[in-house]
Amino acid sequence: MVSLKDVARKAGVSASTVSRVMNDSPLISFETKARVREAILELNYQPNLSARNLRCADTKIIMCMLVSLSNFFMTEFSDCFLGMRDKAAKYGYKVILCPVELDRDIEREYLGLVRNSLVDGVIFVNSMLDSDELREIGKTYPCVQCSEYNEETGIPSTSINNAQAAMDVVGHLIEIGHRRIGMISSVYRISSISQREEGYKQALREAGIPFDPDMIKYGINEYDSGIEITNRFLGMDNRPTAIFCISDAIARGCAEAAAGSGLRMPEDMAVAGFDNSIMSRLYWPKITTVSQPVYELGGNAVEQLISIIKGDKDVQDKIVVGHQLIVRESTVKNSAS
Repeated sequence: MVSLKDVARKAGVSASTVSRVMNDSPLISFETKARVREAILELNYQPNLSARNLRCADTKIIMCMLVSLSNFFMTEFSDCFLGMRDKAAKYGYKVILCPVELDRDIEREYLGLVRNSLVDGVIFVNSMLDSDELREIGKTYPCVQCSEYNEETGIPSTSINNAQAAMDVVGHLIEIGHRRIGMISSVYRISSISQREEGYKQALREAGIPFDPDMIKYGINEYDSGIEITNRFLGMDNRPTAIFCISDAIARGCAEAAAGSGLRMPEDMAVAGFDNSIMSRLYWPKITTVSQPVYELGGNAVEQLISIIKGDKDVQDKIVVGHQLIVRESTVKNSAS
């Protein structure tokens, strides 16, 4: 079994320093605490919690859990983390970022930090764990969900209305004359993706347009996937005249494939994305997209979590913030950016 001395050796400190970190001594610097907690995590050290009360004081540290670091920053969710950091600082807390890179085992290891009282609570930006596992974690430890959420878990959440946002995008495409509208979705069945698909279908229903299953195709949240799937759409006998993509990365690849096939945008093909990331604005055509108030989402999540940590009884279970449809040249000619 891993001992306290093993942790001390790994972190390059004394055993007494490890003990002080575990008791949240104010005499230990934040950097040393972070190094010791990282060693505890890497070695999977399991202290005897029944013999010692490690939570004699709050750690003032919040853990932010997300599935993929690369995707997080590519979609400008770095602003979400900044919102968390700034809000946490107002309450004297710090936020550590824990990407699990699509690995459930890594996520479970990180959750050892909250189980061992080395962090005060968890913000799930998204998760690889199933509903039952998340539900049990939510019953035992302070947790909230940010942006992505699973209602079955009972864990409080803050997000936009993804279904309505998708309806706004598809409604815009219908309003400018499109009836044959494709959608590039994701093979990853997370809540926001399912909700955007439902919003897409609902917009078609409200416009009296029959839903065609062949008009939804699935890929991953990458530029290359946008190119590949758009080329499949363009090979159809009755191709779509507009494509709604569940991310700007996919939409940029979609626009590239359309242009490479000699199609003019928006005259021959309209393209819309989601997230208002830097990829939607850097190149021509600028992409029509949905902007989420990600900084506000991050701040709300921290506010919810700290209320839970403090034992407040009036915590909002579900916070829904507004979104904005930003119309650009990929759907409307000469539109202002």
